[in-house]
Amino acid sequence: MKLHIHRCFLVLPLLLTFEGFGQKYMDMDSLKSELGSAGEDSTKVQLYISLGQQYEGNQPDSAIFLYEQALNLSKRLNYTRGIISYYTNITFVYNMLGKLDTSLFLNLQSVDIAREFGDQERLGTCLNNVATSYLSQEKYDSAIVYYLRSVEIFEGLGLTKKQSVIYSNIVAVYNDIQDYQKALLYTEKAIHFARQSDDTWQILLALNNGSLPLTNTGRYQDAIDLLNEGITICRDLDDEYTLNSMLSNLGDIYLKQNRIDEVFKIFEEGYTIAKKLEDSKGLCTHARGLAYYFLNKRNFNRAMFFANEALENAKKYNYQKQQQISYLLISDIYLAEGNLTAYNTFRYKNDSIQDVIANDKLQKNLQRLEEQYKAKLRDQQIEELKNEKTVQQLQYRTNQLILFSIVGFLLTFSILTLLLLRSARQKRQLLEKEKVIRKARIAELEKEKQLLASEAILKGQEEERHRLAKDLHDGLGGMLSGIKFSFSTMKENLIMTPENQRAFERSMDMLDSSIREMRRVAHNLMPESLIKFGLSASINDICKDITASGALKVNFQPIDLDKLLVDQPVLIIIYRIVQELLNNVMKHAGARNVLVQLIYRDGKLSLTVEDDGKGFDTTSINLSEGIGLSNIKSRIDYLGGTWDIQSDIGKGTTVTIDLIL
Repeated sequence: MKLHIHRCFLVLPLLLTFEGFGQKYMDMDSLKSELGSAGEDSTKVQLYISLGQQYEGNQPDSAIFLYEQALNLSKRLNYTRGIISYYTNITFVYNMLGKLDTSLFLNLQSVDIAREFGDQERLGTCLNNVATSYLSQEKYDSAIVYYLRSVEIFEGLGLTKKQSVIYSNIVAVYNDIQDYQKALLYTEKAIHFARQSDDTWQILLALNNGSLPLTNTGRYQDAIDLLNEGITICRDLDDEYTLNSMLSNLGDIYLKQNRIDEVFKIFEEGYTIAKKLEDSKGLCTHARGLAYYFLNKRNFNRAMFFANEALENAKKYNYQKQQQISYLLISDIYLAEGNLTAYNTFRYKNDSIQDVIANDKLQKNLQRLEEQYKAKLRDQQIEELKNEKTVQQLQYRTNQLILFSIVGFLLTFSILTLLLLRSARQKRQLLEKEKVIRKARIAELEKEKQLLASEAILKGQEEERHRLAKDLHDGLGGMLSGIKFSFSTMKENLIMTPENQRAFERSMDMLDSSIREMRRVAHNLMPESLIKFGLSASINDICKDITASGALKVNFQPIDLDKLLVDQPVLIIIYRIVQELLNNVMKHAGARNVLVQLIYRDGKLSLTVEDDGKGFDTTSINLSEGIGLSNIKSRIDYLGGTWDIQSDIGKGTTVTIDLIL
């Protein structure tokens, strides 16, 4: 079974540090105490920033509030370094919370401020943070450009400690575009510089991001060693956000190695943390991990519960890739259960979401190409402004730029419109298919309900017939036989007149007739010949009895019935159908002759009852008014058969029944 677990990486901005304060884990009580006694100066700005950094891992809202306080105070003091520190710190939190557009906007502002300030170190930091925002938005070309500009500045300044964060972020870029060899090269650099800096944040970032290319190139144990080291640090520092990401990556590796029991521990802890932090994407990842665990354990109910939770969470926050993976997981569960209809439905949903994702990716690519095109045209315009000698030539170039922009916009708009129409059509088709499936299922359930009701009625009838036959035979039959024996014994001890003798004999004849009639009724209720000798013999007895009674002449033709091997309840139902049809002929047809034909071939039983009676108008048949026909129909429906009645007034009636046994 192919596993589809979303791997997690972290991207961090470079945070400007102050004298005595960096992005380090510090004593929060001490910082709060210093903040309460600090004056309205740059030291208080530094305390706001440092205290905010302590809250980033578990209380991001508190961190944002503290950074906003630092910004407000820095503006009042005209403290440029504090303003830039606000941007570099708060954008990290916004990236972590998924507010990517806000983070990019603020980071671009910080670059302009750093350029005005004229400090290369600050400019390198801000360029790195812009690259991080582009990476979070999957704009890899822009991310690489800004990362390389940033690392070039720090290499020129000899600031090797700050290179660790940039290298870790570059690892994330190359891993995402599946250039794993370059990712591994930068992993070694990131871990090397992080350990030299002795900065816990940098170490965690390098360990977590470095585990991904190791995993993707099959070096599982090396990746596990890095993640276990990072998890230990996270637990010591109570950094649940980073811990959540590392648990997800570790669980992914254990799934690849089929270490199922260890998988449960990892994803269960991650699931609990994601719930606590209200981390929607982390909740999707860990819920799916638990679903794969229970699927491997063949606990389909629990697997479906967590898969549905991942899907509903992905739908709620519009995580399209997460939805697609969840649909694929649910289809795998249904396939394991043997439910092919549901499997095909969720496979179709997975394909539809894949199309939507492909459309979105195409839209992003078109947007990026359009932005690159516009940027190139702007650069050309600037160059032309330097070289052009006349305003007329400049106007000509401007008109060309406008025309190209309009054509590009119209082309992009047309492509997006076509993709949206295609997506809408696919959604409508999916809804129509689901509607048809639901209707078919409802009809199937209604039919099953009717069959169950028929089964209950038929079973009850046969049980009651069997009880009555037993009571008549064992109870009343025994009593009548006992009375006859007593009368016979009594006769030998009595002296009777000839007249009394004749009366006695008549009474004995009537008693014999009663015993025969009782046995006939008991036989009709539960034919002994059916149980002992089979269907052909029992139906032959019915036909002989009717013929012997003189009511009409019945001709029975069995063909290959000796090959019919079915359970006794089915034989009883067929017997009752024949019995009911013959009773109807005797009561209503006014016939002299009847043909009963039973043919069994290739698993199909065909019954034909044809009489030469008075016939009737078949359009006037009302099953609700005739108990006999209603009983026949319910028995045929129960066996899944079909029947047909052909009759003309004065020409007799033919009933044909086909059963697949």
